[in-house]
Amino acid sequence: MCYGRSYENELRSYSEIKQKNLNSNPMADNHLMIKCKEYLKLLCEDITERCVGSNGNRQATRFMQKELSLQEWETEMVEFEAMDWEENGASLKSDGDFNIPSVYMTEEEGSKLISGIGKIVFLDSRSRRIPGKGYNVIGKKGNNTSAKIVVTAHIDAKKGTPGAIDNATGVIVLLLLSDLLKDYKGNKLIEIVTFNGEDYYAAPGQMNYISVNKNKFDNILLNINIDGAGYKEGLTAFSFYNLPDEILTDFNLPSGSFFYSNGSLTGPFVQHCLDYKVCNFIFITRIHRFIIS
Repeated sequence: MCYGRSYENELRSYSEIKQKNLNSNPMADNHLMIKCKEYLKLLCEDITERCVGSNGNRQATRFMQKELSLQEWETEMVEFEAMDWEENGASLKSDGDFNIPSVYMTEEEGSKLISGIGKIVFLDSRSRRIPGKGYNVIGKKGNNTSAKIVVTAHIDAKKGTPGAIDNATGVIVLLLLSDLLKDYKGNKLIEIVTFNGEDYYAAPGQMNYISVNKNKFDNILLNINIDGAGYKEGLTAFSFYNLPDEILTDFNLPSGSFFYSNGSLTGPFVQHCLDYKVCNFIFITRIHRFIIS
């Protein structure tokens, strides 16, 4: 998902990017592939929970900060209030951060309840909220704060899931990009932002970033948000939400693509269904070529 301004100067057309050949170094390529697999294992297997507010989530953000620092990025961990929870015998609705607990029952349990029509029943919800902390992790290279490119992905995952596609792969793209740009000395500020809490109603990490950067968004030349990298089901889809018609001429859409142009946002959305084994790698090299060109 990309949002930005100054398209004539800053965006390269899809066809131009596609035709540029990356000066591929087989050893460097293999290095990135190995790191990709290592990162995926750590984020989805070694860390068992990345829901915002959890210990696993904080472990993941500390790891992200450490990796960016190793690549000599200026790093910052921005703290915000978050909420974790646990249940023991009743199901607390697992995709929200309401101020009050919420429980639900399955269709099978509802059928059993029908036999109790007219009777008084009690619900015992053995769950509790756990106030905690969450962090956005930000890495920066360059000094021109008036002209910056921001690349983002959320690091949290739904409770009880490994969150591979949603969104460990997006975080891995950021990590590989930080490696490719470790020697960057361009005339624009590059900001890598690991958001936190996207999969929860309050979106606390994103809201924190908006608050901190209030009145500074005109300095952003381009934002590339990565979510679901490696998704391989369905068609490739392009949406150009409320962009000028001339922008469409800069994109040479491949045949067989699904094109949907309506929406309330401003900016292009791309869902590119490639082979999952190479999707992250191709995506990251394309972003890298754009930034250094």
